[in-house]
Amino acid sequence: MVQIARERIDILMREADRAALAGRMEHADRYVDLARRVGMRYNVRVSPNYRRRFCRGCYRYLQPGVTSRTRLNRGKVVTTCLRCGHKSRIPLGLRATPGGDLPPAEMKQPTDEG
Repeated sequence: MVQIARERIDILMREADRAALAGRMEHADRYVDLARRVGMRYNVRVSPNYRRRFCRGCYRYLQPGVTSRTRLNRGKVVTTCLRCGHKSRIPLGLRATPGGDLPPAEMKQPTDEG
């Protein structure tokens, strides 16, 4: 059941993306609500990628420039919901590559060679 719930959450969040791009924000909000309910019923966490796509205050789908504002502030990405004003802050990491590792040039330690 857990695997099916994860698949349903994935499908619902993809549908929310499609609805938001088509301008149907009410539908996108409903898909987010359904995905959250599936996750709560089967005790399945929503993945971090999807968690950042909706407001933790009012559970509205966040689309940058339309329903949310995104800014960089003191080493954090601050996303503000334009409906309820809730701010989510995500720290910017030092990880520069998609795999999460530092590039080889930055990993080298300085040596004391004369």
